Amino acid sequence: KRNQIRDLSIAGLILVDGIFFGIAMLLAYYVRIQSGWFDEWLIQSSHEFSDYAGHFSFGGLLYIALATYRGMYLDTSLFRIRAILPGLLKISVYWFVIYLFISLVFKFDPPISRLYVLGVALFSVPCLLIPRIFYSMALRRSRWGPLLRQKIIIVGYSSELEQLIEFIRLDPQLPYDVAGWIPIVEGENESNFGEVSCLGLLKDLEDVIDSVGPDIIILADMAVGSEKVDFLVNLCGREGIDFKLSNNLFPVFSSGLRVQTISGVPLFGIEELAIEKWYNRILKRSMDIVGAVAGITLSAPFILAFSWLVYRESPGPVFYRQVRSGRWGESFEIIKIRSMHVDAEKDGVGWSTKYDNRRLKIGGFMRKWNIDELPQFWNVLKGEMSLVGPRPERPELIKEFKYQIKLYNIRHGVKPGLTGWAQVNGWRGDTDLSERVRHDLYYMENWSIWTDLQIMLMTMYRFKNAA
Repeated sequence: KRNQIRDLSIAGLILVDGIFFGIAMLLAYYVRIQSGWFDEWLIQSSHEFSDYAGHFSFGGLLYIALATYRGMYLDTSLFRIRAILPGLLKISVYWFVIYLFISLVFKFDPPISRLYVLGVALFSVPCLLIPRIFYSMALRRSRWGPLLRQKIIIVGYSSELEQLIEFIRLDPQLPYDVAGWIPIVEGENESNFGEVSCLGLLKDLEDVIDSVGPDIIILADMAVGSEKVDFLVNLCGREGIDFKLSNNLFPVFSSGLRVQTISGVPLFGIEELAIEKWYNRILKRSMDIVGAVAGITLSAPFILAFSWLVYRESPGPVFYRQVRSGRWGESFEIIKIRSMHVDAEKDGVGWSTKYDNRRLKIGGFMRKWNIDELPQFWNVLKGEMSLVGPRPERPELIKEFKYQIKLYNIRHGVKPGLTGWAQVNGWRGDTDLSERVRHDLYYMENWSIWTDLQIMLMTMYRFKNAA
């Protein structure tokens, strides 16, 4: 029954997309062909509606194909409202490029208007966004909603999965439901997973599966032994259940885990992440150069004005230079507008706090709005930093942190940034270093050009813990 409901829900979503993408194409057709708005400065098109019927059909099919390829019709994405807008933006860009390329190569007859193609790409986002949001919300709250959630049984205990359970409990957009857990060893503490009940012992797992009907079984502890792992794998294969391992052996970059075969021997390990691929490095560097040039140009008046205010309050150098560690520990001098008194670090290195008496009056305002960081566009242009990445830290502090904080030094695998995922989520200054590192590693693993654009936008309005 669950599979039937899932298929019907996905079919309904495809139908919704098809209808409203059709509306986007009609709007673009009206604006370009029928409205006459562009007749004065573009060649007037005399195409009738029937001439574009073939273009409508091909365009709609291409859009559905791209949305399918991008995972927009997976059952796990039915509830994910947060992922709708980024997904639609990506698909509209892909659709525009591919459709225009195909139309030029195959010379559509009648010829297609390029402005029409652009209009479809632009109209498709708002036309599909609101219906998709309402569809996901209605589906989640319907009587079908619980049936579309995948039931999970956890075997064994790990702190990572305890955190996963909390995420699932707090986020209704995740299409999962933890049915319970099973201890590996009889008498194991059954309160480890808090509100998640113990379903029995490992020897009772087959009976538990019959009564619960799980979709996924997650093994939390690899110390269970090879015999029990074989038992779980075979049982899941026999019952058609997804078997998954907790990410204990590889605590970071799980998206980079791949099976590589050497002389017929399969080896499981971490491969190159998306952010490390050469073509993505070129793309990211290109965006850094464009952004840095624009940033220097637009911020120059603000830098001059606030430099004058700083000098007026505290005579001395208005720019503050400090050695920081870049990618793989390469040192460089970061540039800021000075926000503290000239002798602020005479007693040693330390982080600024919210009520730091070393700070200038104008310094608090600059820090809150990230104005003191504006000169770092020069660091970005020089290639020492990126627009987005983990914030650079001082070498003398890194010597301590890399021993105190688990996985700390891995964040130095990419260039530091003007802003970052940790910063826009409030993990900056005198805050929990472990959380900051976790957010930095999440950024590295999930990087895309869209992620960078999202973080830059969030920087404009997220100021939590700015000090």
